Parts: sequence; structure tokens; C-alpha cells
Amino acid sequence: MHFATYLQEARMDGTSAFIYYFKLFAAYGGYYLSRLVEHYRDYPYEIQIAAGAIVVSVVLMAFIALSGLLRQYARRRDRRTERRLRRNYGAAADLVFSAQDGTDITREDIVNQLSPRHRGIAPDDLLRNRRERRIFCRMVYRSLVSQTTGGPSEGSLHLLLNIFGVPSFLEEEAIVGSTRRRVQSLEMARTFKLYVSPWIVNKLLKDKRPQVRRQAQYAAIMSSGDSDLSYFETDFFDRHSCLLDEIELGYALWRRSLRGQELPNLAQLSGVQKNDSTKVIFVRLMRRFGQHEHCVQLVPILDASRHKGLIREICTTWGHLGYTEGEHRMERMMTTQPWRTKVAILHAVTRMQTGRSLHLLREGYENTPDPHVRFEALRCLHNYGAEGANCLRELEHAATEDERHYFGFFHNPLTQARLAMPPAEDYRPTATTVFSQVGK
Repeated sequence: MHFATYLQEARMDGTSAFIYYFKLFAAYGGYYLSRLVEHYRDYPYEIQIAAGAIVVSVVLMAFIALSGLLRQYARRRDRRTERRLRRNYGAAADLVFSAQDGTDITREDIVNQLSPRHRGIAPDDLLRNRRERRIFCRMVYRSLVSQTTGGPSEGSLHLLLNIFGVPSFLEEEAIVGSTRRRVQSLEMARTFKLYVSPWIVNKLLKDKRPQVRRQAQYAAIMSSGDSDLSYFETDFFDRHSCLLDEIELGYALWRRSLRGQELPNLAQLSGVQKNDSTKVIFVRLMRRFGQHEHCVQLVPILDASRHKGLIREICTTWGHLGYTEGEHRMERMMTTQPWRTKVAILHAVTRMQTGRSLHLLREGYENTPDPHVRFEALRCLHNYGAEGANCLRELEHAATEDERHYFGFFHNPLTQARLAMPPAEDYRPTATTVFSQVGK
């Protein structure tokens, strides 16, 4: 009790000292500013402006220098705190992160890695203040996201976090912290695969800042085991969707497929969106998760859209999934599309390999002035079986001198290996990370 009283008095003394020096600087600053105003009162207007600009510049430079020094001091203090935390608790964290798959780690195993004077202490006393808790969370977060293979089991990680009171601290930060800290705390809770209370999620969903609402939705998806994807049907997602949403949705669907859960109808989710850029996300993921049975639902979306990117993605998806019923529809729209969409249509019909689009590929070379489309049409003929190869030889034989350069790629050994169609776009995370793992 005596020590707690001492700390309280020390804090009061520190506050009193700050107030004293603030008033002292304010008094001196006001005094010299008034003298400066009196000195330049009778000077010309231009000189007064110049003197005022100099004073403002000096004050701003002093403020910038002071803020830089304070940030540097804060960084040094954080580094000292992190070194002390690693010295006291680093062995416990290393035990969790170095454990092999299948190794059962108990709470006693983790506590035994602490120094004797830290064992049996409550979580609030292990990390003495909010700054230490933030630094400890960042330490664990950096260690977790840097894992490229395997990683700690979910149960062992949660034991470590509970010993240090991290779950309750992150929930508190998500409610009362600044915007940056709210987003960071939700991101950490989601990465640690911690359960986030629905009460907290509902409260944060009413936040006016989109970044906070987005992280709250991601935390809700993670806490519900990916069983609830209603966020992707909301007007908020339709208006504020971005690349991060597509990545998160891909990971969520991947985890569902690993668990054996049924995937939602992505074509239907695309149809309920109003924003064409948001529709593109679901269409692109359709081909990556092989939802061929829903391709027919993209027909009304294609007919109603004038968005170049959406039309191109639908054609590409039909080609990858082999939706041959859409071949005639793509052929009819070929002449009115920009060059990127024309290339997507040529690639799509080439993947289908029905034998009905040989004339379309030939016309793509003969009736299009764009050099990129002409080359891609020849490339598609090269990959269109024996009939396509024969047509390619006929076109090369009839080519003029100015068109010879299109055919050089088909005879150069260095480029022949790159003439095949790109492989299928099945969804596969390129590395095993904490985001693509199912809870262990």
C-alpha cells in the first residue's frame, strides 16, 4: 500500500511539474510576444507581415523539433520496454512458437518458463500498464504473422494470451481506443483467432469510420467460424468494397472448404450488389472455387452491365469453368468490346475447345487493327487443336511483309514455351499462414 501511495504521489508531482512549466513558458512567451508587437507597431505593413511570418516559422520549427524529440523518446522507451519483456517473458513465448504440431502445451509449462518472481502473479500485474500490454501484443503479433510454415497451435497460443490478459485488453482497446488502436486491436484479435463478443461487434458496426466497421465485420466472421457471411450482402460492403475484402472473402471461403462446409452461391451474391466493381469480386472468386453450376446466373448480370471490367471477368470465368452455353453470346458481343475484353473472349472460347469458334479466332486476327488482339488471336489458334494450327499456317503463308513479325514468336524456341494458355485459377494460398490455417 505504501508503494502504491508513493506512485500516486509521484504521478501528482509529475502533473504539477508539467502544469508549472507550461504556465512558465506561456508567461515568458506572452511577455516577449507582446514586446515584439509593441516594437513593430509603427513599422510598415510589409515589415509587420514579415516579422510575423518569421515568428510563426520559428514557433512551428520548435514544435516540429519538440514533437520529433518526443517521438524519438517514445521509440527508445518502447525498445527498452520490449527488451525487458523479452528478457522476462520471451522464453514462454518461444516455447509456444517452437512447439511441434501435435505437442500438447499446458498452462503450467508456460508458467514454468517465467522467472520465479513472476510465477503466480495475476495477468494485470505481469504487464503493468497499457503500454506494456500494447508492446507485448505487437511482439506476439509479429512472431505470428512471420510464421511461413506451421505455427503454434490455436490452443497453446490462447493459453499464452490468457496468462497475460490479452483478450480482455484487446476488447477494451477496441471500445475506448483511438481509431488506429481500434483497427489494430481488432486485427490482432482476428489474427490470434480470439472470440470477439457480439456486443462489441454490434457496437463497432455503428461506428462512422469505415475502417473500424470493416475490421469489426472481419472479426465477426472469424468469431463465427465463417458460418456467417452476411457482411458481404450489406450495403456497406457494396459501397466500400476493396481489395482487402476480396482477400478476406477468399480466405473465409478457403477455410470453409477445408472444413467441408458448403460454399455460398457467389453468382447470387454478385447479383445482389449494386456496384459493378463489387460484382467483379464474386465473379472472379467463382472461377477460383469452381462454381460451374452457377454460371447461368451470370447471364442477366452480363446483359444488364456496361462495366468493362465486369464483362471481362464474366467472359474469363465462363472460359475457365467451361460454360459453353455462353460461347455464342460472347461471339455476338465481340466487335463492340475494347481490346482487353476481346482478348478475354478469345481466351475463353479457346479454353472451351468446342470447335465452333475457329472463325471467331481468325476474324480476331484479320478484322482487328489492334496489334495485341491480333497476336492473341494467333496465339489462341496455336492452342485450338489441329484445325487451329492449320489455320495459323494458312495465315502465315498469306501474311504480308509487315505482318511477318506476328508469326516470329511461333518459331523462336525461347517464346514457344510461353504460348500455352495460362493455367487454371483454382484458389490455393501460396503459403501457409495464420490467415489460411484452420484452427488446430
